[in-house]
Amino acid sequence: RRRPTMPVSRVTVFHEGSCARARKALAALRDEGVQESEFHKINLDALTPDARSTRLEGLKALAGHRYTPAVFFNAEYVGSEVEITHLARTGKLARELLRDGDCDVDALPSALRDVEDDERDDPGGKSIYGRSKSIKLETREGEESEGKKAKKKTRTRATTYARMTETMKHAMRYRRAEATMMASSSGGCSCFGGAERANEPPTMSKDEIVDALALADMTARTGEGEFEFDVDDFHTLEAYVKEGALIPRGSPVRYALPMDLDRRVLNSYRTAWKDRVSSKPVDAAAYLRKMFSIIESYHVSAETGMVDYEGIALDDQYGAFEEATCELRAIRLNQGELANEDARKAFLLNVYNVGVKHAFVNVGVPRNARERLAFYGSVGYNIGGKFYSLDDIEHGLLRANAPHPTKKFATKYFKDDGAAKYALSKRDARIHFALNCGANACPPIRAYSANKIDAQLDLAAEAFLNGTVAVDARKNEVRLSKIMQWYARDFGAGATEVLRFIAPRLKDESKVALETALTSGKIPRISYAEYDWSTDASAPRPFSLARYAS
Repeated sequence: RRRPTMPVSRVTVFHEGSCARARKALAALRDEGVQESEFHKINLDALTPDARSTRLEGLKALAGHRYTPAVFFNAEYVGSEVEITHLARTGKLARELLRDGDCDVDALPSALRDVEDDERDDPGGKSIYGRSKSIKLETREGEESEGKKAKKKTRTRATTYARMTETMKHAMRYRRAEATMMASSSGGCSCFGGAERANEPPTMSKDEIVDALALADMTARTGEGEFEFDVDDFHTLEAYVKEGALIPRGSPVRYALPMDLDRRVLNSYRTAWKDRVSSKPVDAAAYLRKMFSIIESYHVSAETGMVDYEGIALDDQYGAFEEATCELRAIRLNQGELANEDARKAFLLNVYNVGVKHAFVNVGVPRNARERLAFYGSVGYNIGGKFYSLDDIEHGLLRANAPHPTKKFATKYFKDDGAAKYALSKRDARIHFALNCGANACPPIRAYSANKIDAQLDLAAEAFLNGTVAVDARKNEVRLSKIMQWYARDFGAGATEVLRFIAPRLKDESKVALETALTSGKIPRISYAEYDWSTDASAPRPFSLARYAS
């Protein structure tokens, strides 16, 4: 439709990364004629911890809360996507924009001003290692004592495996495409597994690998590439096999990439991890999320906020992220920091949330209920030498071995008590406001820390409930997210208990209306909003374990 011409005004939007609720608010504003130049987006996910905290305190002072998305017209708080879409539906949004007209930038509160470079967590452009100021990864053992020259050599060797793998992926691209078509035609595209693991993965001979490495090295030396391989790399592949970067197959020996052997395991870029293992796995998992968000930011449409996951798969930094996830193979869920349940809870939330995004890139996006069951039930990470699907992490570990909501008569998720030994000891319903399964109706993704997890989950619960719960005092009705229906047992024994969980976390009129109804004994009727399973993928590839990654 034709957009009306609006006066120039400043529209400030606080949001968390590629948030579906923020996209909804921005779309409504664009429909009213707001231009991209008028938007001033404050992505809290891209700020340093100190800057993020300062901005959130400023948001609370101006809006009375720390929830996102939060939209301001000039210096006036308008609301979240709920208020913005309501104004648009009732024809009042244009009037609000007209009323706010010009803006005196110098008079704006500091929280609404443009983000400065020193506030950004990633001010220096697109590179991965050591770029985030949020989380300082520990120095690899021996680097500092061996001097500057040794540091360079250690770092170069550490990235050799990633460069070699990316070189092989490029050299094998036609074979991998052919293997994908063969697996699909033989029934291997079935999302419930089976045939895709029966087909032989694409392979290369030693001579073919040496030729590919030599070409990559020559390209780098002529200034067209980024990396020079060590001389040893041309004559022996044993080191790659030992580090799990190459898998020997058959006789005569040919070599396959480890991620092509079992597409379910997302962190199979290398099957052995002998590098540094962080003593702070919660921060290491949060850093994986940060690494992914940095890459993702280069593949998000400025117009729509949608993500090009195929573009991420081809990004020259994606291999570094994939290799970094292999550290999870060496992290034990019952040792060190993770022996503490709060730390384990934060770690598992971070791993789950990055795992969904990782899976969207590697195996595609599920399109229906059948594919979703297969996706969450089959794809996941090797953690500490044991494979955990996304469902294993959510239901078996985070929900204290509670049964999957589709299993009506089950009493627990893991049938084997040995598999459940790392599960949390009790359920915490607030995790449902922290887990993001990739659907637009899910809560936004945040990084969780061991020492702040309780406060962070409280904030996540309040933000989600205030954005999704609708209380109609006149009709004595409450509309909730489907999450509250699927996991009702986690929130309480019955409808009243669920509402008692919600009421103190609401704000303003909704809180008063619901608490009044509960106190008077007039329990409101509950209805549930349709769950929006659509995703932020701009051109989603259908989920398939038979597809070899680009």
